[in-house]
Amino acid sequence: MNDATAVLNAETAQEEEKVAAPCPLPFKPIDLVQLEKEGVPPVQWLAEPYLVEGEIHLLIGDGATGKTFLTLDTALGLAAGRPIFVDCSPVRSCRVLFIDEDGSEAQVSRRLCALAKGRGIPLDGEIADRLVVYSGRASYRAFSCR
Repeated sequence: MNDATAVLNAETAQEEEKVAAPCPLPFKPIDLVQLEKEGVPPVQWLAEPYLVEGEIHLLIGDGATGKTFLTLDTALGLAAGRPIFVDCSPVRSCRVLFIDEDGSEAQVSRRLCALAKGRGIPLDGEIADRLVVYSGRASYRAFSCR
């Protein structure tokens, strides 16, 4: 066997090892012994009792029932540190990522501007740094409406 063949065989063996290596799971099991000793960790509320900090939240329902409008209003309230769901106040203002894959940029912009105006929340300044909106294929940061 010549040197070139030996190098090729070594590279092939390395590639086979990579393929055969098990994929790590994207989550870890709960340590039951530690859970028994320490108990359940307290919930870090973003807006009690609806939204937990650090979790992904989804709103699912039939079409044309107000999901986008409600979610956009919630995102605006969280970013501004204002009440959401009528009487639920967030712990503090926070950064919010709003993704709408159904509506157009114009539709989401109209809704956002109407909600902000109705709540007396200016979209420039601090809100523009805390609320990021993606709509369809276009993305933008929220700015003041005319």
